[in-house]
Order: sequence, then structure tokens, then C-alpha cells
Amino acid sequence: MSKHSSLPGIALTYDNTASFDGTGAQVQRILGVYAVCKKFHIPYIHSEITELIITPLDPFQSEAELKEYLERTNSYFHFSSVKGMKDKRPKSKLQTLTRLKLMEFRIRNKANIGKGQLIAVANPFQILNRWPDIYTLAAEDLGQPRLATGKKRIVLHYRRGSNTLDILPGESKPRGLSNDWYLRILRKYIAIYEGSETDFSVEIYTDMPKETFTYHPKQFQSHLWSYEPRYKNGAIEILGENLKETIFKE
Repeated sequence: MSKHSSLPGIALTYDNTASFDGTGAQVQRILGVYAVCKKFHIPYIHSEITELIITPLDPFQSEAELKEYLERTNSYFHFSSVKGMKDKRPKSKLQTLTRLKLMEFRIRNKANIGKGQLIAVANPFQILNRWPDIYTLAAEDLGQPRLATGKKRIVLHYRRGSNTLDILPGESKPRGLSNDWYLRILRKYIAIYEGSETDFSVEIYTDMPKETFTYHPKQFQSHLWSYEPRYKNGAIEILGENLKETIFKE
């Protein structure tokens, strides 16, 4: 994004202090902020993930393992900052990047108003939900080798987590999508490739354990689990399901 170095005005970065969350949620926000900057020619300053909530199926379950994992994650999901603003701290924070705010920043940059101002964005999704294809602009710049394969790959992430089907405090319905939604999407793309006689594979990734079990959050993060519906006496029941025998059996 060297072309951004010539742009004056406002730059955006990811607000890595706004929400204590897991890997996927924070990576998505970083990709989103970067993609928005690249698409709309706004200077970008990179901010790394500084903390993660440890979830039940994570391969890291200690502070030392978490530190090592964070180093690898930040190394992979790293984007170059615009020159000249690299060491500046955020001047202000913005919870939600709206279309109106985006327009304002672009106008102010063109008019050279607010030069050198850095804004930390917590939530870029109003823009990304409107133009989801711009995520690919971030993927292009990850600089990681891609696996060579002769097959088309249908890759689905079946998100369940510890509370996806629960109604959490302050919310009116579960966050999770229904099983029918996943099957409908899979069948749609399988039908496309079957109809064209294309060689393809289906890969399903999930954080759903095969069996229900009791998880004991690490003491230094135990306060983050206290609002969970099944949290009791320092532990939480994680519901499991063998997906190969149920929803994805076909």
C-alpha cells in the first residue's frame, strides 16, 4: 500500500483494545479495516492483536502457549503501514465505521483537513456488509503461499463455540445460524460443481466437539466466562455433537 504514503489527512487502524475476543473475530476486524483502507484509498496503520480469549478447543491453554500463538498469528496477519505515521498513537477511537464517517474521512483527506490524525476503528462491518467482496483485497496482501491444487474446494466453517445457540444477556435470540442454513448453502455450491462435472472437494472446519464436556477456563480469564448460561463454580458445560453422524452425514 505504498501509494497511500502520498495521501494526507486521516489514517485508520484496528482498535485492539475495544473488544476482548477470539482469534477469528479479531482477525476479521483487522482484515476489514485494511480492506476498507485499500478500497477507498485511506492510509492504513497496522495494529496487532494484543490479547485473546482462550476458548475450549484452542490448542493453547496456558499464558506461555498463548504468547507463542499470538506471535505466530500476528506474523501471519500482518499488513504494511503507510510511511510517516508508523509510530503515531491513535488520536481518537471510533466504535463503528459508518458509510457517513467513511465519506467524511475521504472528503477531509482530499481537502487536506485533519492531517496526521489516526483513528482506531473497532467495528468496520457496516462497510464490509455492504461490500463483502473487498475482503479479497486484504487476502491478496497477506503474502502467504497458497496451496496448489487441481480441485475446486468448497470450504465451510461451521461455527458453534461455547454459546452460539444460547440467548446471551442483553440479546433477544441466539447468534448461531440454523443447521438448515449450512446445508442449504452447501447443497447450492455442490449442485453448481456437479452440474459442470468439475472435480471438487468439500472441507468442513468446526469448533464443535464430538462429545459434551466440562471446560475449566484458565484462572486469569475466568471472569470472561461468568455471564455464560451454563457457567457454574468455575466451569462451563460445552455441548458437543458428532457432525459426521448428524448434520453432515450426507
